[in-house]
Amino acid sequence: IDMKESLRKASESFFPEARVVADHFHVIADANKRMDESRRIEQDVRRRRKVVIPKKIFLLPQEKLDDARKEKLEKLLTQYPSLKGFYWAKEKLREMYRAENGQEAAKLLDSIIFSLKSDDDGELIRWGNTLKHWREPILNYFEHRTTNGFTEGCHTKIKMLKRISYGLRNAEVYWKKMLLGFVPCRTCFHNF
Repeated sequence: IDMKESLRKASESFFPEARVVADHFHVIADANKRMDESRRIEQDVRRRRKVVIPKKIFLLPQEKLDDARKEKLEKLLTQYPSLKGFYWAKEKLREMYRAENGQEAAKLLDSIIFSLKSDDDGELIRWGNTLKHWREPILNYFEHRTTNGFTEGCHTKIKMLKRISYGLRNAEVYWKKMLLGFVPCRTCFHNF
């Protein structure tokens, strides 16, 4: 599931024996959202001097940065020290998902939570509390290695089919279009 408390409570109440797994895509998306929010706040604080802090460089994975971008990132983090904690935590979470096993991931996650909760920034402390609250579902990923990517892909496909159908007029036609959209295409039924 994604990191919504209402969805977690509903899952646990309807499926008490099931183990909730926080989808790693949503954990990293949350980290990127928090990183960008802190960048925007820093930019707004310094708006008087018409400062624009670039967005993309903070959201790219560190291993995808070339030397010039790494140098630019270091300068930005030195210039705006309030962003360092957010960037560090975001990259450590990405590193956690590359861990070999659950024990290694648990150690990394615990160190991230400890570092965030011992910081001076209130938002970093709040993020640490969120990660602590979601610790078990985050670590359940390493036991099951499952995601909800397929389900979200199905939702996206249904929305796209609905959009290109210009809405709904007949429920039966709608259902047939949706079912047809999920039939595997074998080169459009032609044999060459």
